[in-house]
Amino acid sequence: MGNSRNAVIMVFVILLSGAAAMLAAEMVARFAFPSWAPRTGRVTKFWQYDETYGWAHKAGEQGRFDSFGFETKVRINSHGFRGPERTFERTSGVRRAIVLGDSFVWGFGVEEEQTFPHLLEQSLPSGTEIINLGVSGYSTDQELLVYRNHGRKYRSDLVVLVVATNDVAMNVLPVAYLVYGKPVFRRDGGKLVVTNQPVPQTPLLERTVVGLAAQSYLLNQLNRVREQWSVSNALAQAPSSDADVLSNAPARTFPQTEAERLTVDLIAQIGREVEADGAQFLVMLVDRIYAGSKFSASLVDRGLRVVALDDVMTGQDTPLHLPDDLHWNPAGHQIVREALQEPVAALLGPVAEGPAHSPDR
Repeated sequence: MGNSRNAVIMVFVILLSGAAAMLAAEMVARFAFPSWAPRTGRVTKFWQYDETYGWAHKAGEQGRFDSFGFETKVRINSHGFRGPERTFERTSGVRRAIVLGDSFVWGFGVEEEQTFPHLLEQSLPSGTEIINLGVSGYSTDQELLVYRNHGRKYRSDLVVLVVATNDVAMNVLPVAYLVYGKPVFRRDGGKLVVTNQPVPQTPLLERTVVGLAAQSYLLNQLNRVREQWSVSNALAQAPSSDADVLSNAPARTFPQTEAERLTVDLIAQIGREVEADGAQFLVMLVDRIYAGSKFSASLVDRGLRVVALDDVMTGQDTPLHLPDDLHWNPAGHQIVREALQEPVAALLGPVAEGPAHSPDR
């Protein structure tokens, strides 16, 4: 009896010591490593399950988004995107562009009026609308569906697609951020066919546990290490190493892996559908993009127009990035606006009277 009681006490002491150690480690992480702060976990309060995309914004939602020492206002319009209300109907004489992308477009960590889509609209001549259709966490496959199901209804003159660093790996994964299912495209007879539809919804208990864990700096960083391993594993499907791609080594071609080929195909597919709707198409690659100049060159070889931010900013430009070393701060969004202003103005052309093209095909 005594031995059993001692064993129980020992187990309790071990558990209590482990909990104390975890708490101490968490406090150290919060003080010494602010860049470990939660990212996705805090922005998900603006999300809801969506059977097509996996998740989407809650239409009409408003609130605060804080992380890394910032606190920003967020408003989601009636169409489910960040920014002012925009009708699908066109105003005569007003040029219109839409921007597709993820948190870089949505405006992670900055106010709505500090995002590059808003700044771009303000810097272009009167009679220009720039509509932000960015959703945090999305990859190219979801952005293709956003254009098909929603974006094309705006009958825009120009579509700008922003391609982020993690899109290549995410485009082949059916689950993002541990608990968020998403669509995946597969090739079928030379065509891209969407699968994992409707997207399965993760059970509430699992989402709740992950949501609570997502508030921890320490667990967030451990999960990022896990995600980096997962990304490397998803990309490592070619004879050459990923290091060759990231360093733009001459011996490494691009695209070569399935993830790379699928990403390029998805971008090209968006371009074909945009142009079939009578609009111009422009791709912007974020700074420190996977595969760098080779990624850009592969798109140009497909006849696509490309703006590569590596030409104007780098990951080492600390004054242009938030403490997470990833997203742009207000100064970074200004640089992006400057990089886009000339090509967007040229593709939109002068203000013209009358309605734009029809989205019907």
